[in-house]
Amino acid sequence: MKTTFALLAVLAATTGGALAGELCTAVTDTTLYADAALTEEVRPIFQFDGAQFVPRSKDGDTLYGEAFDVRMQPMLEEPIYARAKDWACEGEAPDAPAPAAPAAADAAGIAYDRSVEACGAEYSDTRVVVSDSALGFYESTCDVVERTEDGAGTARLTLQCYGEGEEWTVGAEIAETEAGLTLGIDGTSQSYVRCP
Repeated sequence: MKTTFALLAVLAATTGGALAGELCTAVTDTTLYADAALTEEVRPIFQFDGAQFVPRSKDGDTLYGEAFDVRMQPMLEEPIYARAKDWACEGEAPDAPAPAAPAAADAAGIAYDRSVEACGAEYSDTRVVVSDSALGFYESTCDVVERTEDGAGTARLTLQCYGEGEEWTVGAEIAETEAGLTLGIDGTSQSYVRCP
């Protein structure tokens, strides 16, 4: 922790800008951009990667600064842009109004795991976070490309997945149960409980 704050102090001194000392973490899967209009994507960022963003400035819904991995190594050689709403920053005003609960739950998703004990762990390699637009796993994230309902409570999904430098497409079936949900991928089905 001391190393992180020492590095932030150096960044604040060398990069300038009112926001240079803040540290932001991703609250949803997002992207780093090469332009302020947020149209030229240069790198996907997944909520569970532990990526951090040190902004130099903020203009409306756009942050400008540098992104770092969990070891605080730069992710790109040059400063980039990011959507401000996708990041939670330490320096945000504490009296800022909190978003409504349903919007926050939808943005972050609902966490499920194989057991209540696994839900209690800070990190779990069996956890899945489900939102309307994505499924997040331990070392990968899948965007929902297509969703169809069968009328019996099961949704069939086409997923575009990313993780560990790879990208792939997969089909899945997901159904809510009394305890949580059942998720089937590639013919293998697993049951999950909803985490509190």
